[in-house]
Amino acid sequence: MEFLHKFFEDHELRFIEQKFEELLSLLNKYPVDKINLIRRAVEFAYEAHTDNRRQSGEPFIIHPIEVAIITISEIGLDIDSAICAIMHDIVEDTEHTLDDITQNFGQQYSDVIDGLTKINDVYDGKNIQIENFKKILLSIPENIHIILIKLADRLHNMRTMDAMPKKKQFKKAGETLHIYAPLAHKLGLYEIKNELEDLSFKYREEEKYKALAATIKESQPKRDWIHKKFEEVISPALTSAGYNFKIIPRIRSIYSTYQKCQTEKLQIDEMSDFFAIRIVFQSKPSIAERIQCFEIYSHVTEKFYPKSLVDRIIEKKNSYEALHAKVMGPHNDWIEVQILSERMDEISRRGYAATEKYIELHSSQKESKKWIETIKDHLNDDSSSIIDIFEDIRQSIFSSEIYVFTPKGEIKILPRNSTVLDFAFELHTEIGSHCIGAIVNHKNVSKRHILQNADQVEVLTAENQSPNEHWIDIVSLPKAKDFLRDYFKKEKSSFIEQGKLIFDEFIITFRIDTGSSSFKSIYNSLYYKNMDDFYYRIGKGEINNHILEKTFRTNNFIKLLEFPRIQVTRFFDFLKFSKNSENKDSETKELQNAIILDGSNYNLAECCNPIPGDSVVGFQTANGTITLHNTECSKANKLAINGSTEIHVEWITSKFESFLVRLKIEGIDRLKIAAEITHTISQKFDVNMKNLNLRSDDSMFFGEIDLYVYDTKHLNTLIEELKNLDGITSVERFTLYE
Repeated sequence: MEFLHKFFEDHELRFIEQKFEELLSLLNKYPVDKINLIRRAVEFAYEAHTDNRRQSGEPFIIHPIEVAIITISEIGLDIDSAICAIMHDIVEDTEHTLDDITQNFGQQYSDVIDGLTKINDVYDGKNIQIENFKKILLSIPENIHIILIKLADRLHNMRTMDAMPKKKQFKKAGETLHIYAPLAHKLGLYEIKNELEDLSFKYREEEKYKALAATIKESQPKRDWIHKKFEEVISPALTSAGYNFKIIPRIRSIYSTYQKCQTEKLQIDEMSDFFAIRIVFQSKPSIAERIQCFEIYSHVTEKFYPKSLVDRIIEKKNSYEALHAKVMGPHNDWIEVQILSERMDEISRRGYAATEKYIELHSSQKESKKWIETIKDHLNDDSSSIIDIFEDIRQSIFSSEIYVFTPKGEIKILPRNSTVLDFAFELHTEIGSHCIGAIVNHKNVSKRHILQNADQVEVLTAENQSPNEHWIDIVSLPKAKDFLRDYFKKEKSSFIEQGKLIFDEFIITFRIDTGSSSFKSIYNSLYYKNMDDFYYRIGKGEINNHILEKTFRTNNFIKLLEFPRIQVTRFFDFLKFSKNSENKDSETKELQNAIILDGSNYNLAECCNPIPGDSVVGFQTANGTITLHNTECSKANKLAINGSTEIHVEWITSKFESFLVRLKIEGIDRLKIAAEITHTISQKFDVNMKNLNLRSDDSMFFGEIDLYVYDTKHLNTLIEELKNLDGITSVERFTLYE
């Protein structure tokens, strides 16, 4: 690597050569001509980047070499992918073009590098970040290696992000959490997915990350002891049975642990699957791996009492296969035992890249490619925005899976928490459109019934049944959502036209000035976002002439809440010129300042309706106003993906103003249940209700309650009290607006 000497200091050169040798050591199985090609790629990249350095000050060339190492050692791709990784930033960051790559290395390499190159900042006026995400998604069906190299690139950037300014750390971490970690999960790259989530959590919630990491570290001695005792008991039995194996301790990632603790309100020591032991065995020839998994399971449960068995040997959509069991461990705690062959273990770590190695021997692995083929269909759907499409894909990526059977015994794989209506649309959109319920395990259930693993489902249909707007809230499958969005879009156009005709007649009758403030107040006071939505509600009959007349005659529009004070943390960059430098080289510093706002410069998002106590994030609009969203709000995720400016926000005080929220309530329909609900809300809690809507269906009732609370503590106490009422099965807060 003599060509490097002219660019770097001796200590830098030694480190670069060390990294290059590390890369070469991973490629010793490849022929000399391929090794020479990667040497040429490194030299080409060095000359292209010349004096470029990363934010940390280290030579830029270290980054593409590290990406190539990750591509080979952690993802399991080949030397051609490593060559592309070495050159992945050249077209984007230097004067070189794709033609230069083609001339020097060939079309196959320039095609991949084209997929890895971001779209230029000038792109027909479209949002650049969204177009880049679309380019990433479109690359998956065309060449899966592009997204795998992109994940390696993002992983190294996240590992080396300490030198970046805080605001960039926060933005990159959010982008990684919402986009790249879910893609890694869907591709079966569990270790990379976990690390991306942990690093994102570290940069977005540093104090929580440190506290949880410290707690996990404290549990290390106990985990080591359990692993040692387990191995002492099980190893002799498996050795006697003729198995070659490894017993490996495994632990939930920090972010996954945090999520489960938050969702289920648990402490770490209360989680039955926080710590797991993995048994990885070498398959015996001519014996099915499934049989060997169960044989090892029998040896384990002979020594340790079993609680449950989760058979995941039926391949999941991202290729993960394993036999999971909970047993009473050496410390009299339930521990999870994962039983996998070496093949299963490699796939669990390397995901899609590893499945290609076994594709001929195990044809069922081809099932893992089906989800890739659906992405192009989603992106070619003009009925939804790219952000909506990606959000649907992201939600389905995060969901774990269940296996459901048709009456004929055919298996259908669905995301966990899928409903009967999801299953109906999975079978066919015609069946979904006419679904009225189902027979699940010989019992009649409604469309919204949540399916469980191994359920047998027969969908019931009726010719006069058609989709209803609330179905969007029942389904989670992107296929079902796409169909319903398109259906309602066509239906809405018809209602809008009808609503315009009705309203035109109304304003003529009452001689309404459509340019007046009273006119604009109509849909504002009724919580409709725009005139199309307003016309739509008129066309459907939800707003009749009586409501219109009453609204126009009312001049007193009551403000529902007072804005609490919030603290906004802003980061400011400024340039400080070095007095000792002749060329006035500048270094960017960063300041932060806390600003207190009382409602004049911010508003609360109507989509998620945050209240004091909620975890919130702010997004700054073009005119400087800040809109507050709940951090779990899907629209907040979309704004983050869209590149909107994120602002750190904290509640300062809540002066006991009332905030409007909506509760979704379900239960068994019985006499006086409505009276008990209203008594609890109005009398026991002295809470004002704006609206109560309960409806009955198959001996069950469902409904929504709009009411005023002070903060999340007040709300959660009320929810728990309602849950204690006899027959109430579910009480949840949900967003008031679509």
